[in-house]
Amino acid sequence: MAPMSITEVRDYMEKQVAYQSGGRGKESSVIITFPECSAFRDIPVEDLDKVLTYLTFIQRCERPPLPGP
Repeated sequence: MAPMSITEVRDYMEKQVAYQSGGRGKESSVIITFPECSAFRDIPVEDLDKVLTYLTFIQRCERPPLPGP
């Protein structure tokens, strides 16, 4: 997968369609939040896919390595 640019999802990120809330799950994965949005159904599936791809990609890039045994 090629790295994405914020420019591809900027509009949706500014509208906070989904965002990283700062929390982490049990396996230290970043939690992605989808706030209530009345226009959510109007967002094309392809654009939601781009937002999720971007958020999970930056999570992998920013995540510190796990300590080794």
